[in-house]
Amino acid sequence: MPVTGKSVSKKDFAGYMRGLALELRPSEPLAVAVSGGGDSMALAFLLSEWAGEHGHPLTSLIVDHGLRPEAADEARFVASTLKPLGFSHKTLVWEGIKPKTRLQESARAARYALMAEYCSRQKIRHLFVAHHANDQAETILFRLAKGSGFDGLAGMQPTSHYEDGQLLICRPLLSVSHADLLATCRNHKMEWIEDPSNKNERYARVRLRNILDVIEGEGLSPARLSAISARIRRLVSAIDQLSENEYKNILIESNTKRIVISFSGLAHLADEVQIRILRKILNELAASSSQKVRLEEIERLQARIVSKTGFRAATLGGLIFRKTKEGLVVSKESDQPKK
Repeated sequence: MPVTGKSVSKKDFAGYMRGLALELRPSEPLAVAVSGGGDSMALAFLLSEWAGEHGHPLTSLIVDHGLRPEAADEARFVASTLKPLGFSHKTLVWEGIKPKTRLQESARAARYALMAEYCSRQKIRHLFVAHHANDQAETILFRLAKGSGFDGLAGMQPTSHYEDGQLLICRPLLSVSHADLLATCRNHKMEWIEDPSNKNERYARVRLRNILDVIEGEGLSPARLSAISARIRRLVSAIDQLSENEYKNILIESNTKRIVISFSGLAHLADEVQIRILRKILNELAASSSQKVRLEEIERLQARIVSKTGFRAATLGGLIFRKTKEGLVVSKESDQPKK
C-alpha cells in the first residue's frame, strides 16, 4: 500500500526556517540545490514562498554529472518550472573523466564542489538542500554499519559549513518525511522527475532504503530515527563542551610544534572525554592530511595510554605521543631529529 503524506504548510516551513537560526542580511541572495526530484522541487516551492515574503533573491543550482543523456533535459525542466516562482537558474557541469569505482561518492563530492565554487563567485553564503527525515535515517544506518561513533550517529546537522567555512549548507527539512514532500508537490501542482538510480540496488543507499521499509514496520520509522539523532546531537554537544573545558584544565603547553598535557589529569577523565581530547590534539597539530585517522585508532591509543601495564610512547596520524616528566608530550614525527 503506497505511503501517503501531508503537505507541508507555509506556517510549518516558516518554523523550520526559524529553527535554523540563520543570520541573513537584508536582500541577501540564497541558492537551492535542485535535482528535479520531488524532494528538491518541494523545497524550492516552499523556499520561494518564504523568500518572497522576506525579500531574498533565489538561484536554483542543478549539476549535470554527464552520466545520463537525459540530464540536460532535466536541467531545462528545472529552469522552466522554477522561473515562474522567481528563481534565476544555473546548470553546472561535471567535466572530465569519471571514476570507475565509488561513482556515487565521487559525484556527490563533485556536486558540492561545483555548487560551492559557484556560490563563492556569486558571494552567496547559504546553500539550501532538501535532505529530509528518510535521508537522515539512511545516513544513521549507513554510519552505524561503518562503525561510527556518537558524532556520526548524530546524523546530518540542520546547518553545517562546507570545507573552508565560507558556505553554510542549510537543511530545513530534516524532520519532514519524503512522503510529505511529495504530497507538497501534489498539493501545489509541482511536477518532478523520478531518478532511476534511486531504485538501483548497486548502491548502498538504495539497499539501506529498502531495509528501512522493513524495519519501519517494526516501529523504527525515519521519524523515530530522526528523533534519536536529535537526542544524540544534544549529547554530543554536552560532551564536547565538557571535553573542551577539561582540555583547558589539563593543558600545560601548546604551540605549532608540540602540545603537552597533564598525564594524570587526562587519566582521571572519563574515557569518552579522553578520546575527544586526543582527537582535538590530532586536529590542532595538523598532522598530514593524507593520514586519515579513524575513531577506532584513537580508541586504541587511548586504551594504551591509560593501561595499567604502563605507557611510554606511541605514534598515530604523523604524531608521536610520549609520557615524560613534563606530562603527555605530543609532537610531529617530521620534526624529530634524523638518526
